[in-house]
Amino acid sequence: MLHKLTVFAVLFTLLFVVGCGKKRDEGQPPPPPPPSEQRAPEPQQPPAAQPAQPEQKNAPSPGEAKPPAERRAPEPSKSAPRPEGRAGTSATPPVPPPAASKPAPEEPPRREAPPPQEPAKPAPPPAAAKPHAQPPAQPIVLTGAPLGAVRFDHSRHKVDCAICHHPSREPRPASAPQQPCTACHTKPPQAGMTTGKQAAFHNPAATAGTCIDCHKRSGGSAPIKCVQCHKRDNR
Repeated sequence: MLHKLTVFAVLFTLLFVVGCGKKRDEGQPPPPPPPSEQRAPEPQQPPAAQPAQPEQKNAPSPGEAKPPAERRAPEPSKSAPRPEGRAGTSATPPVPPPAASKPAPEEPPRREAPPPQEPAKPAPPPAAAKPHAQPPAQPIVLTGAPLGAVRFDHSRHKVDCAICHHPSREPRPASAPQQPCTACHTKPPQAGMTTGKQAAFHNPAATAGTCIDCHKRSGGSAPIKCVQCHKRDNR
């Protein structure tokens, strides 16, 4: 029995020693390798020499942007109020801005006085009307036509006298107001005249002229044929 207890104590002691040794081995760092296995540190190579850069000049290159100019702080306005000073001292009162001057009222434009007008001259007396010859009361007879004479009655022709008795013209001025047509228009025409006796009344075919044109405008019973005016029994 004693022998068993001794053996049991020896085994327990061995187990305890072995367990403590394992715990020590776990807590300690691993032993360093032998000097033969340690590698020599590699020699560090010096850094390669970089090429020397040219010194930068103060003036910027054409491609580079110019540095912005330094902005100066705005100077304080003289009219701005100053801050109050120390306790017990009053600050300088602000200076009020000068009052804007009012524009002077515009003067109304002066009207120039009109130049003195000359007194109106009296109007000349009206010119005396030219006397008009009274038409003959009896019909007149125009002779010399091959088809017969023409009997002209002024009382049947209610027209302006100037249609037939035109104003005086060159190259033969009239010698009297409303003188007979045959006084200037003759057959053959006088020197300087271009209108003969027949042309003063109508053209050779009796289709146009002073008398024919007026008869056509009047219409009605006004004669437009040769035999209605030219008759052999007219005296």
